[in-house]
Amino acid sequence: MYDIEPEPKLDESMVTQLLTAEQMLAKVDDVTPPSPHPNDGDDLVVCPIGTGSSVPSTYRNVSSNIVSVKGFGGIVLDCGESTVSQLKRFLGFPRRNYANTRIQQSYTEFLKTLKLLYVSHMHADHHLGAIQLLHEWNQATQMMDPKPRLSVLAPARFWAWLEDFSGVQDLGLDRLDFISCSDIRLIDPTAKIPIKENQKYRTAVTKLKSDLGLVDILTCGVIHCPWAYGLSLTHYTGWKLVYSGDTRPCANLVTLGRAGDKPPTVLLHEATLPDYLHVDAVAKRHSTVSEAVAMALGMGAENLLLTHFSQRCLDLPRWTTANIEAVKVARYGYVASASTSVGSSVDDVEDSATELDVDDDDIDAGAGVDFGHVNDLETYGQDVAEQTDAPNAALNAVLGNLKIASAFDMSAYAPRDIKKYRYNTHRLKQVLHDEMKLFIAEESADTVEPSQLKKGKQKAKAKKGKDSA
Repeated sequence: MYDIEPEPKLDESMVTQLLTAEQMLAKVDDVTPPSPHPNDGDDLVVCPIGTGSSVPSTYRNVSSNIVSVKGFGGIVLDCGESTVSQLKRFLGFPRRNYANTRIQQSYTEFLKTLKLLYVSHMHADHHLGAIQLLHEWNQATQMMDPKPRLSVLAPARFWAWLEDFSGVQDLGLDRLDFISCSDIRLIDPTAKIPIKENQKYRTAVTKLKSDLGLVDILTCGVIHCPWAYGLSLTHYTGWKLVYSGDTRPCANLVTLGRAGDKPPTVLLHEATLPDYLHVDAVAKRHSTVSEAVAMALGMGAENLLLTHFSQRCLDLPRWTTANIEAVKVARYGYVASASTSVGSSVDDVEDSATELDVDDDDIDAGAGVDFGHVNDLETYGQDVAEQTDAPNAALNAVLGNLKIASAFDMSAYAPRDIKKYRYNTHRLKQVLHDEMKLFIAEESADTVEPSQLKKGKQKAKAKKGKDSA
């Protein structure tokens, strides 16, 4: 009798409907797509996929952005680790994510129309996800007829890395058109007409411009690490996108933004650290929030999208008039000044990479999670509102017509979205406020010693017994 096992019975009284796997897939297929987003007519949509720096965190993954070029295809700007996973969530895999009304493609469809992978420099948080992306692109497109090719624009050593890795994983290298960033680098920063290091365009560059409808594509060296570059893309429909990569305030990048007849429609610029961690920013060759704003003003950008935030900063980025006006770079001086002209020389301006002498002991002095340098969290929302919802007259005068937005993971921004961003700051403020309070509570619980926790439980138990008596 002990060899007979009881047969478990499923209580179906609480189950409204039991579906097979095939029925569930069929039900997903029957979903009616939502109506088009009112901004679907935008020629340029920038989608930050990862907006954090250095390492992934709960709130932000590392650097990655995609650009949807209407009628042409897609661009990936930097590709940190887990970019593929983020893209699958954002676009939908295997089927399209209908909640995403801005990029109306599934992940697989996006891969099949991908035209350019750009890597700004060889730090892991900007390129470590490229292997998986290229591997899946190769798998998704190898059966297409004709087989598409993909342009890769990156530092020369990135190609050597891909060649090494292709020995253990098929990346489709025979269908990649590699262009070194130095081939299209702006090397004469004072010239009104940009001069490139390689005047003779290679076939790959011409093909890339044709694939994406670009009038021009340029890079420039920036101040961060060896072989670090900024990028400018100018489209025949009139928009211009400038991407900073990682950099200190940089004269070359200002020149790149000013090159040609049109100012940047969107400047996607790193803003790794808040203004009061300026010492850290100089030491690590990153930009503060106000420095990013000054760079946008210096090149006359219409819209600024801030990204690449330190994982210890959970608040909305903030900038001040004084800090913006204090930013200066070689050749241009104070870049936010309206009187600065292209090609002007400033003898007493030091290169921003050496603007401060930084003691090693001062770096990361404020390490740990940063809550916006605000001790009283109840005033946090008020501080942000004073800047973003109702900026003072002096700040308005400095910013002029510049529109500014802060990027979040798996979001989408057309120029008109950046313009409307400030009207949604009160909602973002409340979300971040609640997140910070929760984070503080969790951190406090984690730092309690086990012995203290045991004593606390004993006191609570004794109090409960006393109350019941």
